[in-house]
Amino acid sequence: MFKCERVFFSIGAVALVFSLVSCRSRDPNPELKDPIYKDMTTLHKDYEKKLKEETKTQEENLEELELAGSNGMDLKVARKKISSSAKKITYYTQMTNYYRIRAERRRVEGRRAYSIAFDNGESWPDPKEYQLYLVNKRLREAPRSWSVRVPKMTDRFVAQKSEK
Repeated sequence: MFKCERVFFSIGAVALVFSLVSCRSRDPNPELKDPIYKDMTTLHKDYEKKLKEETKTQEENLEELELAGSNGMDLKVARKKISSSAKKITYYTQMTNYYRIRAERRRVEGRRAYSIAFDNGESWPDPKEYQLYLVNKRLREAPRSWSVRVPKMTDRFVAQKSEK
């Protein structure tokens, strides 16, 4: 009788372990699996770092302006540095806010999409969506200068190549 109870207990324990392991449960933070969300948060952090660095540079430029003479080349250079730094600060501020908002929206949309996919028994995140995101990102970052995108005639034809 003792061996029979031990066998039933071990079978019950194994069945309990398998039922606990095979049980599906919702992920409380599904956005951490989303590569698009990760990319947006890293871009947000990068622009925050750039913004902090540029504000420090702007403070140094303002100190340089105070030390510059009343009329001269140093004053002109200091003013030019301040104006270019101010433009960069404006751009970095805009991009920081943009990626913060986009990441927050992606987090909310990702949670909603994860919930729908979990209820339907589908996998999430969709790899096609990430591939489309990468293509769109590459196109946005592509240079808009015609001379960069289109090859020169001298590169394609042997007769037109200049001899060096």
